[in-house]
Amino acid sequence: MSSKNILATAAVAAAATVSQPVQAQETTHYRVEQVAEKVITRTAFDIGSGDARMVVANVDVSTDTIKEVLAKKAIIVGLKKNSNDEGYISSEGCDKLVSTLKGMQEEAITLGSEQMVAVGTSIFRTAKNGQELVERVKNELGIEIGVLPQADEDRIGFVTAKAVSGLNEENLVAWDCGSGSFQISSLENGEMVVYGPEYSLVPALKDLAELRNIPFDKKASPNPITQKEADQLRDIMLPKLPKDNEWIKQTKKEIVGIGRLNPFSIAERVIGHSPYTQEEVEAALGQLIGMDDKALQESHYGFYDAKEASESVIALIILNTVMKHCEIKKITFSESTGGCEGLLISSHLWPK
Repeated sequence: MSSKNILATAAVAAAATVSQPVQAQETTHYRVEQVAEKVITRTAFDIGSGDARMVVANVDVSTDTIKEVLAKKAIIVGLKKNSNDEGYISSEGCDKLVSTLKGMQEEAITLGSEQMVAVGTSIFRTAKNGQELVERVKNELGIEIGVLPQADEDRIGFVTAKAVSGLNEENLVAWDCGSGSFQISSLENGEMVVYGPEYSLVPALKDLAELRNIPFDKKASPNPITQKEADQLRDIMLPKLPKDNEWIKQTKKEIVGIGRLNPFSIAERVIGHSPYTQEEVEAALGQLIGMDDKALQESHYGFYDAKEASESVIALIILNTVMKHCEIKKITFSESTGGCEGLLISSHLWPK
């Protein structure tokens, strides 16, 4: 049910073949045989530090395009938040992931899924029992999670941004932001260039707890956050951001933020439109500073989701800090289900 060569590389099949010329008396004729459309029902699982995500879709494997999405969902598992100070994911977090994937797998089978691929990102690279959890999922569900190295995660994020934005890859910079890490990627002279640390929402929440001189509580909301705390957190965050960002400062390409409930969607909610500028993000942050969860949920911004309300302010602090640091003037938000859309059309991940 799972791909045995999930991380193997393979050449993409050509979209058309040209036969040998057929000789005529005066002219030479060429017969072009187009490869027929071949649609397969696939399921992609993207297991991040915060959510487990799934998309079931009909994919034309002759052109690597999504023809129809049959189901998509993202369920909060919180593997990063359910990790202890020693770097182990708790048994509660492991159990929740297994039960969540089991329910998703059953839904995918009901929808007629013929192939399944699952990938794990930042948390599986950093947690001391990440590989143990991979083996448990394989043994209990038959789902083989391929733990993506950072470079592969970057490429999947880029392909996903291309799929959901409709932009040509030559004009695209992709920004993928999860709970444990973020990546900004682009193709430059045919080579993938990437900017991004193992730093995002959960590390920022831990830094805020340390700033307040209190233990980190994964279940507690950080709100309200004062302007002074936002400024101090920015100063803590900046040294943890890589310095090799000159190519981002100089790019003329469109920067697309992907995902669902993340800094990009929160900024769009507060600002009221996308694309938006760094100045608009900073103004949006100023509007949320000092608000607690109750005020955020009752505001006209529509933060009805408790998780979105609790993460909204710190998410905008991260977004504003990185935009300033990398001199990003404008971002367009395109909703995706993690990297699932990119996984579905990444031919090298699927069996032939």
